[in-house]
Amino acid sequence: MMPAQETKNTSSSRDTLHEQYAKYFAGLIIIVACFLFLFHVGRGAFRDYDEAAYADAFRVTEASGDLMTMRRFENPWFDKPPLYFWSAIAIEKVIPDKEFAYRLPSALSGILSIILTMLIVYTAAESYLAASIAGGVALTSPMFLYAGRQLRMDVPVTAAILFTIFSFLKGLKDERWYAGVGVGIALGIMMKSVIGLLPLGFIAIFAFIHRNTSFFKSVYLWIGIAAMFVIAAPWHIYESVKFGSVFWDSYLFHLVIQRVGENILGGIAPPSNSVEYFNILLTWAQPWTTLFVLFIPVVWWMYRKGETVRDTFVFLLFPIGVLCIFLLAKTKLGYYLMPIYPFIAIFVALTTYWLFQRIRKRALRITALVVGVVLFIGGFANTIYVGYNYADNEQLIANEERNLGAFLNANPAPKLVYTYYWDYWDTIWYYGNGRVIQQMKDGQPIDSSFFLVMHSGYTYHFPPWFSSRLDVVYKGAAMTVYKFTYTPPRK
Repeated sequence: MMPAQETKNTSSSRDTLHEQYAKYFAGLIIIVACFLFLFHVGRGAFRDYDEAAYADAFRVTEASGDLMTMRRFENPWFDKPPLYFWSAIAIEKVIPDKEFAYRLPSALSGILSIILTMLIVYTAAESYLAASIAGGVALTSPMFLYAGRQLRMDVPVTAAILFTIFSFLKGLKDERWYAGVGVGIALGIMMKSVIGLLPLGFIAIFAFIHRNTSFFKSVYLWIGIAAMFVIAAPWHIYESVKFGSVFWDSYLFHLVIQRVGENILGGIAPPSNSVEYFNILLTWAQPWTTLFVLFIPVVWWMYRKGETVRDTFVFLLFPIGVLCIFLLAKTKLGYYLMPIYPFIAIFVALTTYWLFQRIRKRALRITALVVGVVLFIGGFANTIYVGYNYADNEQLIANEERNLGAFLNANPAPKLVYTYYWDYWDTIWYYGNGRVIQQMKDGQPIDSSFFLVMHSGYTYHFPPWFSSRLDVVYKGAAMTVYKFTYTPPRK
């Protein structure tokens, strides 16, 4: 039998070898992340509803010459703070491809989120192996990749949240990093309003679990808080002075408070209830959400036994707390869950690493590594499929709407454009340079010519006098556009 000291040295050598290989794996994860988030990110039209709506707001705001106040339909639009808009417009000055330029801040934020996820775990566990596991799990969370390839603020605000928490954890070892806490919160606020405040919940949970509030005494933390006001306050003050209560009624009451109390989306976008949030997490983040759930009793048991898993316990409570906040809000959208995915990865990685460290038998370690590789391969395949093909029908519709927008630009007459049982307007509006689109109602009086947008696969029963005046001017797999020629009645 091998002496105990020799066994310990052998185990230590294996751990060192794992760490060396993990460095390369972490680098590979970053390279793959760059490819997945950036590959053909500019391909495809902006989608209804949010992508095209944001792009149209960018277009109108830039045309107005006032880059401080976002605008849509020529009116002030306080739906989101302007940081994403500013970054996208700056990129557009260099890269004129709007689809690529407007989506690039989100894609870069996705890459940054993967890196920050690994840095957070490395800071907590001081292990390249644990960090690479976290990066791999975050990268193979398909909905995170899907959202990060769109013109949306959800992944960028997640990057700001991760940076804030990374700065806080680094500050525990080097207090100069505490300055980054305020900077990160400010960037999050300027990206997506109050969602940027979520790291305060993490800090509160950390202080409670660790019984540690000494960081409040650090001058660097207060320097960061001062920086937060310097970054975030000017725009809010500017809008307050310029628009007064109108700004706050829309920016805070309607878009924050009202979202909590009622569904302001009007039921047009899933999920419509809390159960669907769980369905999204359990369906589109496999196998990691299953591991997350299975690891909860393990970490609780370790915590109760007094094991050194307090950081892991914090990373368990934080995403659960964030999910509870989103569950309480009446307005629900699957994209709101984006800040949760990296923290699922962090919790899974820290727990996996803790368990792996306690496996001493070589055969069991090899088995664990093989299982891990299989899970990553499955997660990667799922990510590729979902990240690039989820909601393909929406992209098909958006591409055809882009074609229609170009057609309307080339054909200013007739001026009127109607839709009939067609619920997607924003993309047509954007690519049609704001061409007014109205919904046709049954029995509506007709006194002029117009274009009519309808589904290609539907069967419509119109009166013969109406059908005889419809001519197909565009036909695609999803939509057909007709021109109705009006003939005045004979007197």
